[in-house]
Amino acid sequence: IVMYGHAQSTELPLYGAKTLAVRNGTVEMHGQRVQPTWTRLAATAEAQSDTLIIEGNTNWKIGDKLAIASTSFSPLENEEVEILNITNKVDSKTEIKLTSALRFRHIALTQEIGGRRILTSAEVGHLTRNVKLRGNVNKDHLVD
Repeated sequence: IVMYGHAQSTELPLYGAKTLAVRNGTVEMHGQRVQPTWTRLAATAEAQSDTLIIEGNTNWKIGDKLAIASTSFSPLENEEVEILNITNKVDSKTEIKLTSALRFRHIALTQEIGGRRILTSAEVGHLTRNVKLRGNVNKDHLVD
């Protein structure tokens, strides 16, 4: 949904010019269902690799954007990547080829600590949404 307006547009009281407004009600917008919305790495993804192996099968698509959580102590090692190719495997894992190489290492391992098995694995979140609201930017509408 693209909303149009400029500084000289008539404004709705309380809402403004570029508005999708509801008062005392609800707006629900539903796009195509994405399954899953997030998962975990099934295998460690090394820096400079362009491949992820994730847990489970997905309906994600080529061109979708993903977030990969840092597994170091630095939040600066979170990454945003784009899917180049995707293949659901029969072993309930999915192989994802990326449009660019990873900058950081993201681990996936199981450790045994005090007799308990602990899964340590980077989360992979699906960022692409197919319902988008945005305002139009048109040079004719800009005020000098």
